[in-house]
Amino acid sequence: MITRPSNFPDPLKELYELCNAKLTESLSNFREYQTYLKYLRCILERLEEDHELCEFIYIMNGKIIRIMGEKIARGEPAVYEQSKEEIEKQEIWEKIGSVRLGLDTESFFIFSRILLDKVSLLTQYFFQGVQNQPPYYSFTQHRKFFINKKNTPWSPDGCYANYIKNQTGWYEILLQIIRDKFIIHSREKQIPYIRGVTVSPYGNLRAVRDVGTEMSEKTLIMVRDLYQKYKSSIRDLQDIKPDNPRDIIELLSTPQVYSYLQPSDQEIVYQLKQNIGGHLPDIPIVLGHILDFLNFLNSHFIRKLR
Repeated sequence: MITRPSNFPDPLKELYELCNAKLTESLSNFREYQTYLKYLRCILERLEEDHELCEFIYIMNGKIIRIMGEKIARGEPAVYEQSKEEIEKQEIWEKIGSVRLGLDTESFFIFSRILLDKVSLLTQYFFQGVQNQPPYYSFTQHRKFFINKKNTPWSPDGCYANYIKNQTGWYEILLQIIRDKFIIHSREKQIPYIRGVTVSPYGNLRAVRDVGTEMSEKTLIMVRDLYQKYKSSIRDLQDIKPDNPRDIIELLSTPQVYSYLQPSDQEIVYQLKQNIGGHLPDIPIVLGHILDFLNFLNSHFIRKLR
């Protein structure tokens, strides 16, 4: 379930109003950003409805399994009579529910990336005349500029540069890689799809993306090699059985663990995730990072303009 409302206020509203009053050039880039923020709100509204239906089905299925299990234990026929509401919700889920969940979930990650590209365009208003300017048309390239040691320190705005370098690691792990390698560029000859939801450790419903194929021996060997390499240094890995490859990959792809891996192993983890599927990140957590970043931009550049 989305724990942040879809009607959250525009974090850059105050900055836009100040720019409109002080800057003479066209603010068309701001209007592009505002348009994509509206798109993201629409997607989140749909996701709230999707997750409400998913939660109902999730709870209903658990109840059916429990009741039928109790009947079997008593030697009674394993029959469960659904209520009218349960039948109606089940029919909606089977007709359009899973399709909408897949569409809206993937749309969130795709349009969040586009939104951040629009945000990076806004920064050119504040770095005019700077000789060593960062790229503006891609947030990925914008961020790479500040990570590059050649651009450290960046004298035009050290505070902004340090924030991008040190406080946006979530972007690569929770958004860039997910969009590029797990949604857009899937493995050939496989058709990934959203097959349902599970409850994350944070209490959110999150989508499970599957590829509908069995794991090959090569894949299993790659997972076991990673397990053996990191089991002594990653404590949580010791709690997972070595013959449970999906849980191993899920743990290795979490932000706090992924950043610890060697770069070559990071690539392997997402190759494996492309091959076998897995959970997409918690949308409320990704949204929270985006809003925190936008709030930083708002306060930081307001100080620069005043």
